[in-house]
Amino acid sequence: MLRNESGYSTPDLGRSLRSLSAVASLPRSGRPLGSGRLRAAANSWWGVTLILSLALGAWGCGASAPQLPIMSLTPGSVSLQAGDGTQQFTVVVSNVSDTSVVWKVNGHLNGDATTGTISQKGLYTAPLTVPQGGTVSVEAVSAANPSVQASAVITLTPPIAIQLTPTTATLQAGQTTQFQATVSNATNTAVTWAVNGVAGGSAATGTVSTAGLYTAPASESGLGQITVSATSVQDPAIQATATVTLQQTATVTISPTSATTD
Repeated sequence: MLRNESGYSTPDLGRSLRSLSAVASLPRSGRPLGSGRLRAAANSWWGVTLILSLALGAWGCGASAPQLPIMSLTPGSVSLQAGDGTQQFTVVVSNVSDTSVVWKVNGHLNGDATTGTISQKGLYTAPLTVPQGGTVSVEAVSAANPSVQASAVITLTPPIAIQLTPTTATLQAGQTTQFQATVSNATNTAVTWAVNGVAGGSAATGTVSTAGLYTAPASESGLGQITVSATSVQDPAIQATATVTLQQTATVTISPTSATTD
């Protein structure tokens, strides 16, 4: 037997043919199959069959084929929003002793900012914007045999966005203004309202209703500016803000308050 570059046993066909010349005989003539007759037999269909049978038999004498990894990756497909979507992938490798894998996104090791990134533990993080085509491929590549891999498809959708109008307002004590929040790319378009980070606001900063109606403080607060925010219920990491400038109420003093005439 010979050893190939991969270290696996392969049959020595020349040696096998020499052995055949010494021990084989042709059923049709009963005469020994000498080297000359062996070459002649190789030119016939029967001779080729005999030689191939010998070669195949030699493969069974201690030879072993390389083991290929068997891989499965879950989930096989998923939909994520660009911006902050994440997905944990799990790969199972069997039939080989080395079950480690290398993770790639669209063929790039660990991915990139355009297609999203993936850790060597299989945690995928979506890019900030949707890449061209809208889908990317996550691949787990066998370390034992890099020609074997399992893949999954990720469909990326636009991130949730909130448009808040107006973005600025100027009010005096006790005055009101109506804010409108428009949520896109979300199945739940509801928002929560806050003033300076406090849900619903307060007497000192002014209040905001669940419908977005802001009421300035009843008296001068001396704050100058406050922030009204609308936060997505579906994804609390997404919010939009507006600035309200609180003006002091103008006062007019008439002096003197009374007068007499001759």
